[in-house]
Amino acid sequence: MAKLKIRNIGDVAVVTPHGYLMGGDETEELERVIDEQLAGGNRKLLIDLIETVHLNSNALGVVTQAHSRYQAAGGQVRLCHLTDRIENALVITRLSIVLEVDETEREAIENFRAATPAR
Repeated sequence: MAKLKIRNIGDVAVVTPHGYLMGGDETEELERVIDEQLAGGNRKLLIDLIETVHLNSNALGVVTQAHSRYQAAGGQVRLCHLTDRIENALVITRLSIVLEVDETEREAIENFRAATPAR
């Protein structure tokens, strides 16, 4: 069972799942949190996988759907702290060319800021 941590760094919502995302309640929880963030007006979502041991195709589907929905709303989803196993899954599924991936949370936040036009 995964547990999620949710926090904000400026206008970036950081969601940190814990444990295994295997398509059950834990994946539904991730999907619910993402839906709530988007519905609440968030347009910058960082999924920090530092505490995630494994995710399956259902969880990858949730992440991919989040990416599509955020993009359609003018937002962006980024991932960080991928394990080798998760990174390999993204490469095999070719999601590595679709999803934005950063090594660290700090790098992801900087990339969100760099993508935001100056006012």
